[in-house]
Amino acid sequence: MAQLTDLYGILRRYVLKNNSPIVFIDAFLKFLENYARLKVPEHPDWEKWAIDTETRFWDELPILVENDRCVFLAEDAEDRLYMPFYCMEKLQNIYQNSDTMADRPFPDEESLKVDIPEGQLWKINLDTGLIPFFEKSDTDAAPQDSGAEGESPTEAPRQTKLVKIIFPIPYGSALVPSILIPHRLIEASFLKLRVYLQNRGNKEYLLHKLAPYFPGRERLLREMFDQLVQRPSDCMLNLQSSGEFSSLFWSYFCSLVKTDVEAKEGDDLLSEDIAAVQAAFIIEACNAFYKVKTVKKREVELALRSLDQRMEQPPFYFTLDDIIKFTNDKGVSLLDTYSTRDLEGHIKKRTTESRKNELPDWLILQDKNNKRWYIKKNKYLALCAKMIIECRPCVRKEIINQWLQTLKNFCKEEAMEKDDEFERLLAAHTANFNPTLMLMLEDPKLPLVYTEMEYSNAVIPAALRIVKDGRLLPLSALYAFRRRDMLADVKFMLPFWYSIPFLVSIIAFFKNRGKKKRRAKQTDSTAYNTPPESNEKEGRTIQSVARGIEAALVPQGFTRESYLSELESRWSKVPDKHTRQTIVSDVQALLRDNLRYAIKIYKTTRLSQESLGDIADGLISHSPALQRLGNRQDLRLYMQLYMVKLMINFKP
Repeated sequence: MAQLTDLYGILRRYVLKNNSPIVFIDAFLKFLENYARLKVPEHPDWEKWAIDTETRFWDELPILVENDRCVFLAEDAEDRLYMPFYCMEKLQNIYQNSDTMADRPFPDEESLKVDIPEGQLWKINLDTGLIPFFEKSDTDAAPQDSGAEGESPTEAPRQTKLVKIIFPIPYGSALVPSILIPHRLIEASFLKLRVYLQNRGNKEYLLHKLAPYFPGRERLLREMFDQLVQRPSDCMLNLQSSGEFSSLFWSYFCSLVKTDVEAKEGDDLLSEDIAAVQAAFIIEACNAFYKVKTVKKREVELALRSLDQRMEQPPFYFTLDDIIKFTNDKGVSLLDTYSTRDLEGHIKKRTTESRKNELPDWLILQDKNNKRWYIKKNKYLALCAKMIIECRPCVRKEIINQWLQTLKNFCKEEAMEKDDEFERLLAAHTANFNPTLMLMLEDPKLPLVYTEMEYSNAVIPAALRIVKDGRLLPLSALYAFRRRDMLADVKFMLPFWYSIPFLVSIIAFFKNRGKKKRRAKQTDSTAYNTPPESNEKEGRTIQSVARGIEAALVPQGFTRESYLSELESRWSKVPDKHTRQTIVSDVQALLRDNLRYAIKIYKTTRLSQESLGDIADGLISHSPALQRLGNRQDLRLYMQLYMVKLMINFKP
């Protein structure tokens, strides 16, 4: 197999041979040219380095620099290369074998016998510098590298870099690859503290000094010392848990170690003493971070618990915008305590996790426009029953008025005689008055919630018994409406002759016949007998009447066209744009077809806002399609104003 001759591999071997991360380019080029010539007879791949060595080197070097394989150091004296891998791998080997350096300070440039160029070290202090590395470790994030030396970083580097931790004078510094922070760094610190206790034989001394701070907890205190001496690796979990006792112990213990060593004269400091103080500084900084993190975690847990409690308060169903605005008992926003990420994770957990194949604790209700409401499962049935009770009188009143108007005109509806049509009428009015309730009634999860309550042997109140044999009860049963009873109530509100079928049939026959005759007569008269002068005069009269009605209908601040657009947006709430336009066009066509006839029936002197309202009511009551549209009052007003528009443009 031919030997590899890539430039990076050659530089690696050269650096390891010279035991230095610095490569002097001129010396390396001479070495490479000579070495390549020796290799060519056995390995032809080396020929490219034997011929025109310098040119090939400078051609390939930019790629290595761009990929952070090496750093070019341009100086007046001589150009050099710095190979980051050398210090990085050497330090990783040291920290992988922390036991071998437990009695010595952390490695630094002096102990490594290297001179690391400016800009290749990430210098941090112990107050805040370690925090980004802890957060990176907890979230596995990869923050961006600011790349500035000597600054206190706010984000951990994207790639592995050399970090220089600066301790207070005279305790030097520590070099550590960023990838080893915090776990390997903390592990090495515990090992140094163990050596400090073992070699100095001061375990009992420190135990005696700490005892007054932990009255009645001497046994726990001794266990902490035993763990540090016998199982230092277990101290990591103890530190991360940051319980009340653990947090206080490490705070007092590290302070005591530093005080004990600092009491010595500077010349008497041993390497073990410096190592112990360095470890104490690191453990102290880690303990402070985990303490803050634990406190924050408890605050977030309490805030999320408050969120769950708020979900059980009226109105019981909330959008994401509503949840974001939740506050605690003091009126402070809960979002100030937990982050958006915490909230998203909590909502995802509540809406997806389930126990024993049951529904999640939170249920999602979504309409056709993808608007979502979040409802706690234990409030789902109660909310549905509450909405049914609130919607019941509105639906009943609407149907009563509709049927009353229909019977007054000696007409009938299929919903008066057929149960299926009656159910559809109830559904239409329910969707009009409370669309959310209709979504809940159509939600397949509703019967499942009821079934879970039955299986849990919970006592289901009578008001919540809306499911039978796994199926939702009909709307007529939920509202406790009987079609025949409602029809009887409507008839009771009419004069007595409306209850005599024979008389009603005769009146309806002659009423409809008379309408047809008058329509034909007026049509003929209009077509053949009305002189042009009379038509023009009638047109001007109709327009003047229409402008008077327009002034009464259009509120201040609106024009006729703008108010028509506003009313149209209120009653034509159909998501599909094409369907909505078709409905509006049909309504306008219906008004055009009936207005001319109405003008002939009502003489000009009888045209008024009330008469236009009667026309609109009649068209609505005789059209099931119009009855299913929402916002009846807005539709009626729209029809009046549109007829006014037609009258103003009326041409006889």
